[in-house]
Formats: sequence, structure tokens, C-alpha cells
Amino acid sequence: MLASEIITMARDTMLGFDAGFLPTDAELLVRLSEEQRKLLEELLRLDNMAFVLPGDASGSVSVAVYAASYALPATLWRLREAEVTFSTGPSKTLKLVPSNWRHTVPQYTPSAYVKGSSFYPIDNGSTRIHGWSTASTVEFDFVTEPVNLTAASDTVASPDEAKGYLAHHLAHFMAVRGKVAEATLREVKELRDREKQRLMGLAKSVPGAEQFGPGS
Repeated sequence: MLASEIITMARDTMLGFDAGFLPTDAELLVRLSEEQRKLLEELLRLDNMAFVLPGDASGSVSVAVYAASYALPATLWRLREAEVTFSTGPSKTLKLVPSNWRHTVPQYTPSAYVKGSSFYPIDNGSTRIHGWSTASTVEFDFVTEPVNLTAASDTVASPDEAKGYLAHHLAHFMAVRGKVAEATLREVKELRDREKQRLMGLAKSVPGAEQFGPGS
């Protein structure tokens, strides 16, 4: 999905309204860059691994040799899920906790805390008795950081299903800048909010939401 598609849709939405000064494409690209990042954060909070996001990636880190910490995948921006594999037995979900919880996590649960660009297994040193015994790798599913949009030909880091919402988000921004009538502004805002509600409902309803959602 290109930025130009969203900008064109937003401008088409505003054709039916009496607006004064409208933002340039460069200004709309800045606004779209900000919103694509915010929207991605919101979609990630739904915690539905079945809903595919732009920038979805994966990477593995070997933990077979003991170390106090290991580097996270270099392109990791936001983590979706992490799983520890073992030389014997089934894999287990890695539990990430705040660093001040490191003395209270359940024994035999593979847990870690993140500091900077590294993760620190919560363990008893090289004896590995706290869920890390025979651990071999950590498999990370994550999202890469969206880049700022600088040209209309740039690809937007949002799912195709978000096109309507993003276009109406820009249309609302244009309406505010264009100093449209209060009734018009209210109408454009309602269109934006309706599209946002539709998108979030869709993201929640993709099979897998119950399995991976909060509280699971």
C-alpha cells in the first residue's frame, strides 16, 4: 500500500466539503508517518499473532553456551512472541518480565528481562536451574521499525485493511487545517472513528485472537 493511495483517497474525501487551505503532500506524509507508527503500536497491543502486520519478521539467538546476556535480533523493534527451544523436551514460551521481578519469577519457567539491546536470562548462573536447563535457542517473532515516509511512492507500514482509516485520519487533519464548518468537521471525525472501529474489530476477529489475546 503506497502513501500516494492514501493521500489520494483522503483528498477525494475532502472534495465534497468546503475547505480553505489544505496541507501539502509533504505535510501529509509527516502526519501519515506518525500515524502508521501509532497504529502499529495499537494493533500490537491486541496481541493477535494471527493478524499479519507489515514488518513481521523472525530471528533466532543461540543460548546453548552460557552467557549473562545475549543480543536481541538487530532489527527487532517490538516483540510479538518469543519461544525457547531445548536440546531435550518441547519448546516453551519465554516470559519477559521487568528487571526488578527477576527474583520472583517461578522456577523452571524460562524467563528473562530486557535491558537496552540485550536480554538477560533469569537463572542461577551457569548451573541453569531456572527453566534454562538444556536451552539451545530463543526464537523471536517481532516487528521491524517503520521508516518515515518521505515520498508518495513509499510503502506504508500498515496492513491493507487500514487504508480506509488512514485516509480518513488524513482527511480529518485536512479538515482541521482547512477550517471547515463545525458540522463538517464532526462528520469527517465520525467517518474516521468508524473506520478505526472497523479496523480494530477486524484485527481482533481474525482466528487466533482468543488463543493469543490478553489473559491467555
